[in-house]
Amino acid sequence: MDFGFQDFDKARNLKFWESEASDPNDVVGLVPQQAMISNAGKLQKQLSSTALDGAETLLTPTSQNHPNNESPKKLESSVVETNPGCPFYGRGSPRWLSTEAEQPPSSADSSNDSFIPNVSTGLMYGKVFGITRHTFKTDIINMLQGSNLTVDDIKFSYNRSYMPIASMVQFPSHQAYDIANRTLAKKGRLYRLERADRSEWDILMPYDGKTVLLRGVPRSASIDDVERFLSGCEYDPSSIQMPRQGLPVTLVRFPTRTAAMNAFITKNRGFCLNNPITVRVLE
Repeated sequence: MDFGFQDFDKARNLKFWESEASDPNDVVGLVPQQAMISNAGKLQKQLSSTALDGAETLLTPTSQNHPNNESPKKLESSVVETNPGCPFYGRGSPRWLSTEAEQPPSSADSSNDSFIPNVSTGLMYGKVFGITRHTFKTDIINMLQGSNLTVDDIKFSYNRSYMPIASMVQFPSHQAYDIANRTLAKKGRLYRLERADRSEWDILMPYDGKTVLLRGVPRSASIDDVERFLSGCEYDPSSIQMPRQGLPVTLVRFPTRTAAMNAFITKNRGFCLNNPITVRVLE
C-alpha cells in the first residue's frame, strides 16, 4: 500500500516532461509518462485487491473480527457504504424488476385458501321440548320468530298413545338455529331446544295436520258408526283405522288441513254410541 502511494507521488512530481517534451515522439518525455501510467495501474490494482481482502476479513464470522458482536449482514452494509466505488462479488444474485402489474388473486383461489368453513349455510335439526297436545305447527312458527320456518319444516314426535313428546324442527341455517335458541332462552324454562340428527327427522311420519285422532270410540263400534259420527265432513273413508288391542284410538285421514280443522271444530266432544269422543288434529 505504501509502495503504491510513493510511486504515485513520484510520478506526479515528474512535471518536466510537460514542458521539455513538447514533441510526442520525444524519448525524454515518453519515459516518465510510461512510468506514471504503469505506477497508476499498479496503484488501482492494489487498491482493488486491498478492498476485497478487507471485505472478506470483515465478513468472516469470528469473535476477533466482530468485537462489538455485529452481525455479518450489518458489516456488509457498512463496507458497501464506505467503499461505494469498489465492486463486491460476495453478494447474492440480483433481483430483476418487472414493469408488468401483478395480477390480483382470483376469488376461487381466495376461497380455497380460507381454512375456516362457512357455517352460515346448511340445514340444522333440533328438538323443541315442552309442547302439549294442544300445540300446533303455527304455534311453533310464532314462538320461533326470526328463524324463517314454514309448516313443512316442523314434525311432531308422538308416543304410542299419540301424546306429543317433542317437536322436530328443520332450520334452514346454523344462524336460524342460534336465533331460535336465544329466543327460547328468553322465554324461561317452559321450552328447551336441543340438537338432533337428520336420521331422527327422516324416520318421523309426517301427519301434516291432515290426520284426525278420535279418542273414546268403543271397541264394539264399526266403520259405519265412525262414518255416521263424521257425517258432513270431507274425509277419506278408506283411511279409517279402527281401535285395536293396545291402540284404543281411531285415525282418519282428511284431504286438507282445513278439512281436518273443520272436523275438529264441529265434531269435538260429540258422541258415538253414547260415548263422548275427543277429536284432535295430529301435526
